Amino acid sequence: MIDIHAAVDVLETYFESTPDPPTRAELMRDVCDVFIRSEDLDVFRRSKYWFSVPSYKTSEDQAHGIALLLAIGKRWTGVQAALLDSGKVTANVDAPYLGTPMNMAIRLGFEDTARMLVQAGATLPTHPSGPAYLSLKAAAQKGHSGILDLVVCNKAIAVYVLEIAASNQQWHIVDSIINRYSEMWLDPYQSVLRAASKYGKDSVVQRLIDLGVPCGSVIHSYRTPLDDAISGGHVTTCELLIKNGAIVKDEDYSDIESRSESVARSVARGGSVGVLIMLRNLGLWKDEHRLHLLPIAAEYGHVELAKYVVEHGMDKLYKQRKQRTAFSTGSAWNLQPIVFPQSLRYFALLRATISGHLEFVRWMILDMKLDPDYNACCGTTILTPLLLAVDTGNVEMVRVLIQHLNATPLDKDQDLVHIEYSSRRGRQAKMNDFKEAFILAKDYKKQYFGGSTAIGKAFWAATEPRLGEGDEIAQAAQKLAI
Repeated sequence: MIDIHAAVDVLETYFESTPDPPTRAELMRDVCDVFIRSEDLDVFRRSKYWFSVPSYKTSEDQAHGIALLLAIGKRWTGVQAALLDSGKVTANVDAPYLGTPMNMAIRLGFEDTARMLVQAGATLPTHPSGPAYLSLKAAAQKGHSGILDLVVCNKAIAVYVLEIAASNQQWHIVDSIINRYSEMWLDPYQSVLRAASKYGKDSVVQRLIDLGVPCGSVIHSYRTPLDDAISGGHVTTCELLIKNGAIVKDEDYSDIESRSESVARSVARGGSVGVLIMLRNLGLWKDEHRLHLLPIAAEYGHVELAKYVVEHGMDKLYKQRKQRTAFSTGSAWNLQPIVFPQSLRYFALLRATISGHLEFVRWMILDMKLDPDYNACCGTTILTPLLLAVDTGNVEMVRVLIQHLNATPLDKDQDLVHIEYSSRRGRQAKMNDFKEAFILAKDYKKQYFGGSTAIGKAFWAATEPRLGEGDEIAQAAQKLAI
C-alpha cells in the first residue's frame, strides 16, 4: 500500500502557483482516476514493488515519484516540468506500484512527455524485456508511432515492435521501422509478410518482396504467406504472392496433411469466390477435397461462396474420395445413412446454426428448401437446428427459425428433457460423429454451449407459438367453451 495523501500534498504544492488550482477533492478524484485505469496502464505488473511487503509509510522521495507518475497519467505537463526541475525527483525514479516515468509515457503514447524525460536524463529501454516489454507492446498495439520513433533505438527493440505492430495492423509503424532498418536480417520480416498477406496489405507485401523476403517459406505452423492471403480472401494479394514464387511443392509438406486439402480449407475460411476460381484454375487444390467448402463456409457465414459451391456441384461426393456411408447414432445396429448432397447440406445448416449465421440459415432453408425440422440423427439424440440454437443460447436464431422459417416450436413440458446437460452433451458428441463421417478436418468449434441463463431464455423462446397461432388457439378454445 502507499500513502496517496502524501503524493496529493506534493501536487497541491505545485498547483498553488497556477491561476486556477484544483481543490484537494478534485485532486483526489483525478488521482483515483489514474488508479481506476490501472488495468489499462498495467501499473502493478510493471512495478518492482508488486511483491514487496505492504507499508502505509511513504518517504518524501517516494511521494515526489508518485506525484510525477500521477502528473504523467493526467498529462499535467507543467507539474511534470516543475517536479523534474525541483531536483527532488529524477527522471528514472521507480515509483511504488506505478513504475518508471518513461515506461508510463511509452505506454500512453505521450511523445512530449517522453522527450521532456529524455532531456532530464531518463534512460531509454535497450531491450524488450521486463517493464519495457509491456510498455512497448502497448505502444505498438495502439499505434503510438511518435513515441516509438523516439524509443526504438536498436534492432532488438525494432524486431519486437515490428512484429507486434504488424499483427495489430499498425502499418505506419511497420513502414517507419522498415525505413530505418531495411538491412535487418530477413527472419523478422517473414512474420510481417504473413501478417500483411493475412490482411491484404499489398503495398507492404510488395515492399518486403523487394527486400528479398521469400514468399514460399513455411514460417509457423506449416503455413506460408499464401495460406494467410487465401484465408483472408484477398485475390490481389494471392496473385502478387504467386507471381513472386509463393507456390511450394508438395514434398515440402510431406510430414503433414495434403497440401491440396490445406488450400481448399483455407479457401473456404476466406470466403472469396474469386480466390476459389483462381486457385482451382491453377490446380492448387483437387476436387476430392471440395467437400470441405460448404461446411466451412457455413461455419464462417460465407453465403456467396456457399452459393457458388452448390451451383457448381461442389457439395457432391467425388468418386475417388474415400467416404463413409453412415455414422453411428448410438449402436452398430442404428446407423444414419450419408446421402449426398443432402447430408452434407444438413450438416452445413447445423454448423451455421451453431455459429449464429442467420443469413446463411435463411438461405439454406428458404432457397435450398431444407426442412427446418429435419432430425439429422435417427437414434435417441435429436439433431435439429432449433435444439442446437437453444444449446447456444441464441434467442434471435430461435425466433427466426420459428417465426420466419416455419420450424415447429418445442413443447415446454415434453421437450424440457432435451435441454438437460446430458442431452446437450449428446448432441455435441453426435455433431462430432457427423463431421467424422465426412472425414472433415478440425475447422469447427468444439464447445458451443451458451450459459445456463441464455439457454433457459432460448428454450422458453422456442416454446412460443408462431405468430398468429396463439390467437387461433384462443379462438378455438372460446368456441369449445360456448
